[in-house]
Amino acid sequence: MKVLILYQSFTGNTELVTQRIERTLRATDITPDTIKVRKEINVELYDYDLIFLGTPVIQWLPAKPILEFIRSKLEHHRKRGDILPTSPKLPDKYAVCYCTYSGPHTGVREAVPAVKYMEQFFEHLRFSVVGEWYIVGELRNNEILATSGMLGDIRGRPNENDLTNVEQKVKDVVDKIRCQKSRSQKDLPEDFVPKPLQFLSMNVDLANSFKGLVGTLKSTSSVDEKTQALIKAVLSAAYKCKDCLKFHVLEALKHGATDMEIRDAFYCGTPLGGTPYLAFAFEVLEELDLV
Repeated sequence: MKVLILYQSFTGNTELVTQRIERTLRATDITPDTIKVRKEINVELYDYDLIFLGTPVIQWLPAKPILEFIRSKLEHHRKRGDILPTSPKLPDKYAVCYCTYSGPHTGVREAVPAVKYMEQFFEHLRFSVVGEWYIVGELRNNEILATSGMLGDIRGRPNENDLTNVEQKVKDVVDKIRCQKSRSQKDLPEDFVPKPLQFLSMNVDLANSFKGLVGTLKSTSSVDEKTQALIKAVLSAAYKCKDCLKFHVLEALKHGATDMEIRDAFYCGTPLGGTPYLAFAFEVLEELDLV
């Protein structure tokens, strides 16, 4: 797994968090590239499977170097054609956005806009954001606000307890992505053809017409391929087509669907399909080792 850590730090709070992220990654046999952000950074974000982006919160937003980096990169990717309508997610591209904040006036609400801003950057690049982390950091050179603000006495933060929590979050993210990657590599035999398509292929003209229709719908739809596959999986369960269900579930996995998204898609169909439909769907998911 290729991992990139991008961050900015002025007083050392965000740097402490970044160092713990880097150390934890190395303990999981991942050697990340770590870069302190300047506006002009020649780095190809799509070369990485997982990107961490961290910042101190300055007036509710990311630090100025992070803002300038995001604006520059967005313009670059927009011109290159990477930003698409509906932002369909890319498979195996993940991001974590984290910040350190002191929140003397309104607490964590002062930090939320900064992390959401960074999150939108990655979502426009079609990454899946798998972490939004808010870590308390001491407000230096202002003892009054560091001891009597909304969060109480925050001197010495982030402390070891804060950093231990960060360490666990990193491990959870890595485990989740590795599990997702292993699931997305599940596949059916190369010569597998769902039984309905086997019957359809007996009529060549009808089979070619069907393939043309499927291709047209896929290429012209405003719905991303992951969602298309989930819809087809739910319909396959409703019509009790086991082969079709397996095929479309595996397609959804390849396009970045998580186990929870797959289960939730079937739950959404329950009011129309009823519990027998749901039982059938989950029997097939058990065969695929997804529940």
